Amino acid sequence: MRGSIAYLVNARIPSEKAHVFQIFKMCDAFLRCGMDVSLWHARRRQPSSMRSIGDPFLYYGVNRFHVQAIPSLDLAWLARRSQRLWFLLQSMSFSASAVRNLKRAGTPFDVVYTRDLWIALRLAGRRRRAQSRPLIFEAHTFPQGVRKRWIPRLRSCDLVVTITASLARSFEDAGIPRERILVAPDGVDSATYQEPVDTGSVRRRLGMEEADRLVVYTGHLFAWKGTDTLIDAASDIPATVLFVGGTRGDLERSRRRAEESAENRVHFVGHVPPAEVPGYQRAADVLVLPNSAKLAISREHTSPLKLFEYMAARRPIVASDLPSIREILTDGVNAVLVEPDSPGALAAGIRRVLDDPEWAAGLAARAYEDVKQYTWEKRGRRILDRLEAILASRKS
Repeated sequence: MRGSIAYLVNARIPSEKAHVFQIFKMCDAFLRCGMDVSLWHARRRQPSSMRSIGDPFLYYGVNRFHVQAIPSLDLAWLARRSQRLWFLLQSMSFSASAVRNLKRAGTPFDVVYTRDLWIALRLAGRRRRAQSRPLIFEAHTFPQGVRKRWIPRLRSCDLVVTITASLARSFEDAGIPRERILVAPDGVDSATYQEPVDTGSVRRRLGMEEADRLVVYTGHLFAWKGTDTLIDAASDIPATVLFVGGTRGDLERSRRRAEESAENRVHFVGHVPPAEVPGYQRAADVLVLPNSAKLAISREHTSPLKLFEYMAARRPIVASDLPSIREILTDGVNAVLVEPDSPGALAAGIRRVLDDPEWAAGLAARAYEDVKQYTWEKRGRRILDRLEAILASRKS
């Protein structure tokens, strides 16, 4: 499929959030597939940690495409009082502004793409009244409460992309036709993991010897990510445990937890530019994905970016045994899967990998072969091919 695509996202750019990294990679993927890409984002004040980022294309390691900031409310002060109200007002503000700007632009785009529910609902509602450009909604969770009642409106979308099969079933049960749902897990830029990396420098910065063993987690430190379980497991792991990523508040909370457990082998790096993440991952003896089973977003809906990065890094993976994870990983084949939310089970899985490096290397090699089907470009091509097939079927 060729043409132009407008990607609408309610986010600041650049951002330390993983979903903005994913958005830039997908825009780059669509560009590689031959589409003219325009990314429309919310015009909001940057946090101090991101104001030094000059060029977002260099920061995210992607080709250049058109980026346009759309006016919307900037209510950062409200987030400290009510996260729910803050998110609601900002989402409604941006969606109204984006739809208004689309209307003013006429029809310069062949496809409109968004992963924001409010935008999808507004555009889907307009499509009931008039024919318009194709609309794709990418879902990363299933709405609850009042928003759940509005899901049937998404029947007007040409395509709903979900990142897990479980999430696809939820939308199908809510009335979205199965033929207009595509399961497309997240991906990885495999070329990034082909570049030479001085993995020894990571160990030297931590004061480690080359022979010392290193267990690494990369990503946010949200509770549902299971990072507390890894901190609690550290006392039973014969290795240094390194956390890369996290916002200031989550870092402070996690450091306090590590200090309370008297584990001086736990280290925190904090947020680093995306280009530096592969170095930490490839320096590891074990990469850990300790997601919690307590929330549906983790248990059924997530398709972690780090999962595909871990696979591309060619290092053994120990992950929680969850439905969302089992869609990609198989215990004893390309990873070790352990009981979620159990520090003892997680520590035992990590020790199993450390104790048998030859067997673990075989798991990593299989994971590397498996991840070749999950590149960003292949994901973009699958989405565009499915949309093209849907549109062609209507003409026949």
